[in-house]
Amino acid sequence: MGKADVRKTGGRRIDMRKADVRKIGGRKGSGMENRETENRRKESGGAENSGMQSSGIGSGGKAVDLVIFAGQSNMSGRGSAAEATACEPEAGFEYKSVGSPEALVPIIEPFGLGEDKPGGIDDRDGRGGTKRRGSMVSGFVRAYYGRTGRQIVAVSASVGGTSTAEWKERYIGDAVSRLDSARVFLKERGIRPGHIFVVWCQGETDGDKGVSAREYMENTRELFETFQRHGAEKCFLIQIGHFNYIDFPDQGREIDRRYGVIRDAQKTLCESDGDFIFAGSFQGQLENMADAYHYKQAAYNAVGKEAGGVMAEYVLSSLAEKGEESV
Repeated sequence: MGKADVRKTGGRRIDMRKADVRKIGGRKGSGMENRETENRRKESGGAENSGMQSSGIGSGGKAVDLVIFAGQSNMSGRGSAAEATACEPEAGFEYKSVGSPEALVPIIEPFGLGEDKPGGIDDRDGRGGTKRRGSMVSGFVRAYYGRTGRQIVAVSASVGGTSTAEWKERYIGDAVSRLDSARVFLKERGIRPGHIFVVWCQGETDGDKGVSAREYMENTRELFETFQRHGAEKCFLIQIGHFNYIDFPDQGREIDRRYGVIRDAQKTLCESDGDFIFAGSFQGQLENMADAYHYKQAAYNAVGKEAGGVMAEYVLSSLAEKGEESV
């Protein structure tokens, strides 16, 4: 999750060369995964590069919801695109405010590829390569569409190794700008989202820094209030998991204790504030960890499915209360 090879945690330095380097076929890095991703995009018809417009969105009278996926590296996803849950073409689209602002493209992992803005939300490594390898988003959208029949227009706004304090200072402005751009894009094409939601997965860096539960909740509330001023209704919060104390036992339990403070704060926030809904958790995915902080794709698939189902149930219940149908 950190931006450097060596990460400082409470005065202790963790060698991220061990913690965060993937090997595929005996080779470092994401070159092979990038080729696999490109092959998947070609197999999908190359829609991302074809300038495909919004002809598929809202087709057949389908309802459309706008969702921004925000947070840090476990929202960006450090899994494997080749192992990600496939998302049906009609289930939703990605709006790329940075890379392709005049089109909607299919949701294909790695989600958010190319959505890096210098000085803003930028999830690239020091050599300019993407850190995005496979996320929960395709699984989330598939689960949501399968339960509701409602399409999602998804916006990427995540960057690794970032605290809530850093989000307040540096990243929230870019995030809401992306949301605003998506709203304008849809409005200009006569598409009115039924709901605008935030899916938030963040907190490990706050745990690393020893942030208190009170400060974390205050910061997260403040961030969501900014999203609300730009049209968001609810925040679906995905709880962080453990620091991988099994593979990194040296002070790992102490670091995970700090993560526990954040996990408890996230649960309390959802229980005490009606703007936040507990959507899922990485807490049960310890055995699916790939390094000190991140997960294998199976974990992202599972948590995405869980969270998409929770959002679906919320929307269906809300519609039932109003006596309305989903589509």
